[in-house]
Parts: sequence; structure tokens; C-alpha cells
Amino acid sequence: MTEENPTNENFEEVIQKTHVTYLQRVNQQASQMIKTTLAESNLHAEQLHWERVAHIQTQQELEIERRLHQEAASTVARLERELLVSKTACSAIQRALSLEKATAEEMAAELDRTQRKFHLVDMLVDTMLLEEDSQLKISDRSRQITDVILDLERQMEERYRTKLQEKDEQISRLERQSP
Repeated sequence: MTEENPTNENFEEVIQKTHVTYLQRVNQQASQMIKTTLAESNLHAEQLHWERVAHIQTQQELEIERRLHQEAASTVARLERELLVSKTACSAIQRALSLEKATAEEMAAELDRTQRKFHLVDMLVDTMLLEEDSQLKISDRSRQITDVILDLERQMEERYRTKLQEKDEQISRLERQSP
């Protein structure tokens, strides 16, 4: 039995060594798997970190875009209001110009009529001077001519005052209408 003992001990020792070696290999493999898993976990954690950073940046960019969109919309609305005001002002100016043109045409026609009246008065003066058998004296003729001229001047002055007053009223209205 003594012989079996040493062999048995040897056998147990060999099995124990084999078992220890096997456990060391399993331990190394497990250690290697743990290192690989930790490395992968660290890699995934880093990727997750960068995904979070990208997500935060995307949210910030979306917020900036949302604000820019709102600013653009308010700018468009403001410009549309300004355009409407400008169109209204342009329309008022065009009406005022039309009125001004009509007034200028009326004044030109009035001036033409006045010139014709003065020509008639000149012709009347010439005719009166040429009349030798007239019953009026020269001083009476001058007075008549002067009265006609003064009457024409008074009528013209009255018309132009009326026109100027209308223009002043029109300017006041336009000033009140403009924003």
C-alpha cells in the first residue's frame, strides 16, 4: 500500500495540478473576457457620451432654427404691413398728384381765358382810342378801362386764393393720413 499511496498521491497531485492549470486557464479566459467586456463597455460608454453630445447639439440647433423661423415670420409680417402702408401712401400720393394735375390744368385754362380777356380789353382800348365820335371823354374811357382791368384782377385773385386754400386743406388732410 505504500506504493499505491505515492502513486495515488502523485495521481492526486497531477489531477490537482491539472485542475489548477484548468482553473488558471478558465481564470485567464474569464479575465480576458472581463477585460474585453470592460473595453467594449468603455467604448459603448464613450459612444453614448458622443451620442448625447450630438443630441444636445442637435437640440440647440433646432432651437436656433425655431427662433430664426419665428424671427423670419415676424419680419415677413412686419414687411407686409409696411408694404401695405407704403401702397396706401403711394395711392394717396397718386390721388394728390392727379388732383394737382387737374388743378394745374384748370389754372392753365384760367390763365388762357384771362389772356384772352386782356387781349379783348386791349382791343377795346384800341377801338375806343380810334373812335372819334364817342360821347365819352378820355378820362371816362380810362376809368372804364381801369375798372374792367381791376375787376379782372380781383376775380383772378379771388380764384387763386380759393385754390391756395383748397391746397392747404388738402395738404393738411394728407399729413393727418400719413403714419
